Order: sequence, then structure tokens, then C-alpha cells
Amino acid sequence: MDKRAFCDVRLLFEQTLIAESDLIRLKARLSAVSLRMGFSPALTERARMVASEMATNQGKYAGGRGLLQVWEVKIGDHWALDLFALDHGPGINDLTSAVADGYSTGGTLGKGLGGMKRLAHEFGLITRIAASPELPWHGTALWARFHSQDAGAGAGPGRFAAHWDLGLYRRSYQDARENGDGFVICTRSGLRVLHLDALGHGPLAADVVEAAIQGFDCTRPLRQALAELELHPRMKRGAAACCYEATDQGSLLWLGVGDMQACLLHGISRQTLGFGPGILGQVHGRLHEAEWVWPEGGLVASASDGFRSGWSQALALLTGSPPQLLAYFLGHVFGRLTDDRSCVIVRRGTGEDNGK
Repeated sequence: MDKRAFCDVRLLFEQTLIAESDLIRLKARLSAVSLRMGFSPALTERARMVASEMATNQGKYAGGRGLLQVWEVKIGDHWALDLFALDHGPGINDLTSAVADGYSTGGTLGKGLGGMKRLAHEFGLITRIAASPELPWHGTALWARFHSQDAGAGAGPGRFAAHWDLGLYRRSYQDARENGDGFVICTRSGLRVLHLDALGHGPLAADVVEAAIQGFDCTRPLRQALAELELHPRMKRGAAACCYEATDQGSLLWLGVGDMQACLLHGISRQTLGFGPGILGQVHGRLHEAEWVWPEGGLVASASDGFRSGWSQALALLTGSPPQLLAYFLGHVFGRLTDDRSCVIVRRGTGEDNGK
């Protein structure tokens, strides 16, 4: 059976918060989006409260130097609303204390971070007090997810039977409707991912992504599925792509071609996952093919050439964070404004998560 999960992340709006009127407008738009997604009034209010806390923190601790994004996420039959806030402030020195209720450096009751964590179904935080060559950013990044059916953490977008935790990022050049980057996720006897970056951008490039979504056969052996996809007429425009599958036991088969980057991270280990020269759907030699062991808790991450070099080095410093937070963070900090950009980050669940 072809267990295909149509997946996408879509930026609904982005707000630089500099005044009270901006927060009022943000909360009004959140209410409209929540209503469309079928949120209950109580869940809508929880999302509004978290957005307000994020904005307040940016104004109080980062001088308003930041942004807040609202994303719509779909994976299979699941929908979620994501809030992502990033600032360029001083960062948090004592993260453990800062998340606990009652802690504040700003003269308040100190319920911001702890309250956000309780109100959201899923929550994550990245903070750095100083920039470095590997990570040219300092400040705080926050992620809060709300599942449309008020499900518990881990029950909605991002997880497949607790084995795989996904982080997805996709943003088009100039925020156009069409995007030439895309991905297909399949969950037949494990996990299978196709991530591709069509040549150029705009409607013709997006057409290649649509062809892949419709034509990639998850029931075929991996090499055969990719070879058959190349025969699709709309694939002749060409794309860089990686395609991999993994079992619940941790074996990883990898195929790649074109101008993309990918890595396998576990602890302090970072392995580069290769790409053969050429273009999928046009002219290329033998696809780069490799087999790996994917350790429990390890990350596999791939990014289109819409990401600047250095993203994998930064990711290696942050592997303990939720994959979806990592995807939004890298997309903003390392994304190029001159191209479509996308990344896929997958963490293999631990033995405890897998029910072993």
C-alpha cells in the first residue's frame, strides 16, 4: 500500500513587532486563521496568548529587533498552526531557570516562557548569548505548535508512529504562490523521503514539484521509483534531488544528484551525505549512492541551494532542539532571499519512543 503523506508548510504571515497596533493586528489575523482551521475558542485564545508573550518578550528584552511568523502545517491528515519568533537580543544566560515559573530579569512575574510551554501542544527554544563563526547569530528563537484537533504533543504533524520527528521548511522566492522546491514523504515499512529543488523558480519549476508529488511511487524499490520518476514529461526541466529510505531498525539507503547539501548528525559526529554531478530528469552520471546506519536520536538533514553554506555546521551545534524549530531557524538565518529555499530535517526516535 502506498502510504503517502502529502506534506507542506506555508508561511501565512510575518510581522515585525514594533508597536501595540502591530500586536492587535497580529492577534486579529490569528483569530481568523484559527477559525478557518477549526480551532475551538479556547485553543484560539491559547495561541493568541502565546503570540502576545512572544511579542512582549521581544519588546522587553530585544528592543523590538525581531520577527514573528505564523505557519500552516499539513502532514497527511493532520493540520497544525505554528508560531515562530526570532530576535537578535542578548540571549538567555540561564535557560533552565528562565523556563521555570517565577523567574524574571525584567521585573515581571516571570510566567512567559513557562506559560508558553504549557499553553502550546509542542514548544521549543534556541538561545545564544554570543555569535560565532559556526553560528553568526545571537538572541532567542521560540517555536510553539497548536494541533487543529487539540491533540496532545506528538499526535499531529511532525511524527509518524513515534519513529520519526519531522522538521519542514519551504519558502518561495519573493513569497510567490509557486515554489520550485518540494518534498514527498512516504511511510511504507519505515520512512521514505524525496526532497527536490527544480531548476529556476516560478510556475515552471513548481510544475516539476507537482509532477514529483503525483508521480513518485512509494511502492517501488527506491532506485526504480526514482528512475521511473525521471521519465515523467514534466521532469525534463530538471532538478537537484535526494531520495532516501530508512527502516525502523535504523538502516539508511541514500541517493543524491545535483546542487544540494545534506548531512547525518549524531552527537558530535557529522557525516556529509553526497550528491552525484548532473541534473535529475536531464543529464547525469550514476547517482551518488550510499548506505548508512542511522542511530537512534540522530538527524538527517537536507537543504536546497536556497540555503547558504554553513547551515550544517550551525545545525551540529543545535541538534537537541525539535526538528521543526531547527527548520524554521535555519531557513531564516541561512536562507537566501534570491531563490526558493527548503529543508527537511528528520530525527529518528529513540528506543523508548519506538516502543522497544
